[in-house]
Amino acid sequence: MGKMKEEEEELDFAEAEAKYEIMEKVGSGAYGTVCAARERSTERLFAVKKVENAFKHKAFARRTLREVKILRMLQHENIVGLHEILRPTDPVNFRDVYMVFELMETDLASIIKSDQALSNEHCQFFTYQLLRGLKYLHSCGIIHRDLKPRNLLVNSNCDLKICDFGLSRVDLGEHQRRMGRSVVNMTDYVATRWYRAPEVILSWVRYTESIDMWAAGCILAELCGRRPIFPGADSGKQIESIAKTLGRPTRDDIALVQKEKCRAFLKALPRKPTRSFKALYPDIDPWASDLLSKLIIWNPDYRLDATAALEHPYLQELHCPEDEPVGNKVQPAAFEFDNHALEVDPLRILILDEMRRYNEIDTIDLPKNVLQLTVPAVPFLELETKLDETKLEDKESESERDEGYGWGAESKKNVSSKTTMIKPNHIKGASPNNNSINRQNSLEDQTVMDALRHTETKMSEILL
Repeated sequence: MGKMKEEEEELDFAEAEAKYEIMEKVGSGAYGTVCAARERSTERLFAVKKVENAFKHKAFARRTLREVKILRMLQHENIVGLHEILRPTDPVNFRDVYMVFELMETDLASIIKSDQALSNEHCQFFTYQLLRGLKYLHSCGIIHRDLKPRNLLVNSNCDLKICDFGLSRVDLGEHQRRMGRSVVNMTDYVATRWYRAPEVILSWVRYTESIDMWAAGCILAELCGRRPIFPGADSGKQIESIAKTLGRPTRDDIALVQKEKCRAFLKALPRKPTRSFKALYPDIDPWASDLLSKLIIWNPDYRLDATAALEHPYLQELHCPEDEPVGNKVQPAAFEFDNHALEVDPLRILILDEMRRYNEIDTIDLPKNVLQLTVPAVPFLELETKLDETKLEDKESESERDEGYGWGAESKKNVSSKTTMIKPNHIKGASPNNNSINRQNSLEDQTVMDALRHTETKMSEILL
């Protein structure tokens, strides 16, 4: 507790200590730390995520901006709610970003590794909520890209929420093609390796939300077997582990791989018979085995999407189309910044614009010279690859990736030291978060990007 207090005193957010009592560290990862905290005015418990050195590199800043934008736009029972972003005392030189979320008791990885008994009902209900959240997420045009048990938060009543959108992407391919721009390739270092779809490991240039469906299948398998289904030590071993269960991919599947080196690797895999999931998990529900066989497939075009997976017989007792909402497609203007070679300072301004939406003020006062001097004149670019992000992501060690954030708070006096899962209850319908936040997304996002483009134009005219 004392150490945490010392860390809190060093925060460069004036309202942090005034608004929240930092209680304990509940998890950490390569890009931040999560603490349990109590809001002083209401005594409510929250999780405070600290994104450290968010502006150390423009790739970090861009990633943080994507996450806060995405989370602001999502309102769903199975996606963790963003309560607020703390306002910095120094809007020009602040380094860290603090996001406040609802606090959950633990995460699915901790439950799987515990001695907690998991019935078929538990596996069904967790899977149903995951797919329900993915249906909404994908309907908004968002790919999570880092689904794993550690990023699925749960409570003792079996509520499940998807968290950690730091690696998420908005698929704007169709919009970019309509605008006559080259389609931005997504980086290949996504998701913890054990849950990484084969098309990602094999470096396909583009991929779809089907990579999330592969991860969902791996998570269901882990719920059934209480251990990861494909625990590869490296990318090659990961593909070999997959092939031991699915068999070698067909000639048509191999033809879809664009890199000759990867095709040669697949062709060299030994021919082995496919192992059924029922053989791997003899005690599981036969319909669970059938659902696994429709999610864990080499060819992403043949995987069930979230909507079809919810209609699978394994989930028939839970499936309720009227209670499985979809969202609105993300407005391209909200992520226009990804088509500009913005440096750190203008990204900081855009993050500040996100912060003001969670504060009881119309705007965060910025010195006039900030907007005038820190937004560079940059041309509108066709980004072929995000090399900076790829390099940074490749430096991230697998041990850090596997640790995750672990948002669950499982100790101290506020929650029990061991979470016992009770019998699942049916969810009662999606309801929006109770945040009094200004969510006029498309209009305000367009206004901000218009301001940036106006500044670029003016500075270009001056330079010319």
